[in-house]
Amino acid sequence: MENYPWGQNIQEVTVHVPISQGTASRMVLCEIKKDYLKVGLRGQPPIVEEELLKPVKVGESYWTLEDMCTVTVLLSKCDGVDWWKSLLKGGPEHTKWSWNPASYPIWTGKPGL
Repeated sequence: MENYPWGQNIQEVTVHVPISQGTASRMVLCEIKKDYLKVGLRGQPPIVEEELLKPVKVGESYWTLEDMCTVTVLLSKCDGVDWWKSLLKGGPEHTKWSWNPASYPIWTGKPGL
């Protein structure tokens, strides 16, 4: 999971999961639980099936399919003032972030930075 780009602001975490080009939204399976995320395609093993570092508000979290090739998952933080050092429990911590002051302080991290 840590191979996928993700970012955060004070209220949300966003994860981008690449999938096969031309995939229809009806083929996407996305399960968001308080501390768990699963993303995959029907009839195939999950692409992502991981425990999140911190809890999220399930009722305010959702996914979208972008350009028929990327599942973007928006996770609403339970504690909006807490910055996540990692996306997953036990996952590597990101030590370098880029800051975009445009819409809240948005921090994005990519593996290896």
